[in-house]
Amino acid sequence: YDCFTQDSNNKRTRAHAIEVFELVTREIEAGRPCIVWGLGPPEFGVVRGVTEDDYLCVPGGPTPKRLRWDAIDAPGGPSVLAFPTARENPENWDIDREAIRSAVMMMTRPDYRQNTKCGLKAYDYWCSELQDEKAISWSNSYNAQCWAEARMLGSDFLKKVADRHKENVDIGKAHESLRDVAVELGAVAEMFPFTMRFEGDPITDKNLIETAVEHLQAAKAAEEKAIESMNKALQIW
Repeated sequence: YDCFTQDSNNKRTRAHAIEVFELVTREIEAGRPCIVWGLGPPEFGVVRGVTEDDYLCVPGGPTPKRLRWDAIDAPGGPSVLAFPTARENPENWDIDREAIRSAVMMMTRPDYRQNTKCGLKAYDYWCSELQDEKAISWSNSYNAQCWAEARMLGSDFLKKVADRHKENVDIGKAHESLRDVAVELGAVAEMFPFTMRFEGDPITDKNLIETAVEHLQAAKAAEEKAIESMNKALQIW
């Protein structure tokens, strides 16, 4: 496969981009928003409408409100997540329970690669890299955008599960804690806005570092509470 980026304008790239735009247009005309790879980091964005040549995006972080069909930056090729089949909320508790179990597993999984950390240990590693002035500007911003978005989506999902299972109060507590995590990480993401231009210099602004570390430590504490509440919810189920 070609590596499709903004700098690549070969015929295969453009044909692929046109095909994706046409698919999204058909879905939008049917009243269904799409998720598209390559609108802007972190990685995916939501398209809520189209014009003759542009995607109309749901802005978030660096994702623009409007982007021409051939201006997306999608390494590996543009792709679309479409939702042509409507589905009602699951009535089977097994589905919600397994989703939460999977979330706990991912949030507590062991490290799987050298020089990387997973779960709660990642917060400590992130803080130490900032404090030692080793955190690279571009990578730090990308990390912040991805973590903030992930916890925001997780919080929204837990809210839906809590509404479906009001008798399991620990799910509601988990939602509140993960919402706090999303707020703290959102503050970090705002401090380090992401740009498409690679910046390899380390972050050395001591005030920024100190404030970011405070937010990360608060996020870690809230995430610990979220995991504890999710585990309690699973025990009840």
